[in-house]
Amino acid sequence: MGAVRSENQDAFGVLPALAIASGDVPGRVVPQPAVFAVADGMGGHEAGAEASNVAVDAMMGAFGPDFRTQSDRLALMRAAITVANEAVWARANAGSYRRQMGTTCTLLLIADGQAYLGHVGDSRAYRVRGERIVQMTTDHTIGEAARHDPALAEIARTRAHHLTRAIGIREDVEVDAIQAGAIQPGDRFVLCSDGLAPVGPDELVRTVLAYTPQDAADWLVTRASTLGSRDNATAVVVQVAP
Repeated sequence: MGAVRSENQDAFGVLPALAIASGDVPGRVVPQPAVFAVADGMGGHEAGAEASNVAVDAMMGAFGPDFRTQSDRLALMRAAITVANEAVWARANAGSYRRQMGTTCTLLLIADGQAYLGHVGDSRAYRVRGERIVQMTTDHTIGEAARHDPALAEIARTRAHHLTRAIGIREDVEVDAIQAGAIQPGDRFVLCSDGLAPVGPDELVRTVLAYTPQDAADWLVTRASTLGSRDNATAVVVQVAP
């Protein structure tokens, strides 16, 4: 079962395609294999929104009719995000001057009882199993890089949230492709943009366990705003049927 709530420069995608109205996907059963995506655009409001939507459209298009039979799932994730990077790069360079635009992307594929992730940027994927939450992606930010490279500590003091990777800012992109393991009945996955950062992990767990995917997605976005988030907020909540 999947549900989303999105605002502003963010975009999302779901395959198989579901009826979408006013930015919401009603919680409903989605057969495997299924694909879910969140993208958070940057480059000013119009350019950021365009970048995230171009990226999501390109990724969803990359999962053609035969994607269900493709055995190399990680290669499929890399290919889909590479296509998105090419599409955003082309859009940014389509005019007489280069437009400043880019986007993050976090992509979840559930197939054959397994979860796979593709990731660029600082949007995140979490898995909630029982009352335990695990962040399944690594932020591509200067702050995160500084945790592993002390030489970056000084610049991280003022630029911790600056991205080290994003879709569409270069002709090529490095993609994290992750085999996240077997899914279990009752698992919840949350894909979210960094606008959801004010919502702590304990509160996130309580929310997805207490509500339907749609209500949880709605509540998380509203809660982030209440807590003072200054950025776009999108949440995709996926529940594995018991």
